[in-house]
Amino acid sequence: MLDALARTADPRLRDLVRAAFAEQDARGWTREWFDDECWMAIALLRAHDLTGEAAYLDRARALVEDVATSAADPTAPGLWWDRAHTQKATAANAGAVIAAARLAERTGDATWLDFARRTYARWRAAMVDPATFQVADHVDARGRVSWWRFSYNEGTMIGAALALHRATGEARYLRDARAIAGFALAHETESTPVGDVLSDGAACRGDCEQFKGIAYRYLAALAAADPANARLAAVLGASAEAVWTLARDPATGLFGTSWSGPPPAGATSLPDQTSAAMVLNLAANARAL
Repeated sequence: MLDALARTADPRLRDLVRAAFAEQDARGWTREWFDDECWMAIALLRAHDLTGEAAYLDRARALVEDVATSAADPTAPGLWWDRAHTQKATAANAGAVIAAARLAERTGDATWLDFARRTYARWRAAMVDPATFQVADHVDARGRVSWWRFSYNEGTMIGAALALHRATGEARYLRDARAIAGFALAHETESTPVGDVLSDGAACRGDCEQFKGIAYRYLAALAAADPANARLAAVLGASAEAVWTLARDPATGLFGTSWSGPPPAGATSLPDQTSAAMVLNLAANARAL
């Protein structure tokens, strides 16, 4: 909804955002998983940017405060993914960096920028391969690191680096974003008739169906900051083209998980649709600029 609101300024979408906020407010905001709170904080900060409503900023601040306090581990670096402390995941750590850095920009509170810097530095040191720049998925409570290859791990870490680059102007964060993107473009794409597109593989199911949209979002942000990267521009352009021409079922208008071909009959999900919608709105916004 926020992508569409940014693209169209349609007041009906502003009303939908307000309604969604009210419904969530009635249900409560804290969750067992801190990455969910980070995603919501990021969305609320965007909602505040697009509407100016103070309630969205206030709620985003409260969520970031909960993550910073409740997800902290006083004994080891990294934020917990969940309140049960089963693992620490890139989604929670990179997501917290994005939310905190953006919160610092909007409030002028340097405490959040310090928190974002520390969280990023610790996660980069422990969970980014210094040779390949692959970003690990998570580390469990016993210290075992999982290198599951999901596009949103690189995507969210690129988003974290870009958020810090924007907030600080320090070139090292942009260098990190470029290097991590290099891994994603080399290892998380597949060939299609319209070019190489983002891919999480044939076994992508469940939450994974959302991941390429998230990766596309932050790769598109990198392209805006680094327009000379021809390989990045090509993959983004082909991915948007493939979503519309290859992954869409023309009979239903629904999108599949893979962007290399139409979905099997009846095999679509809400994450498939929202991931595709993100790509199409972001591509349309970029072309409008």
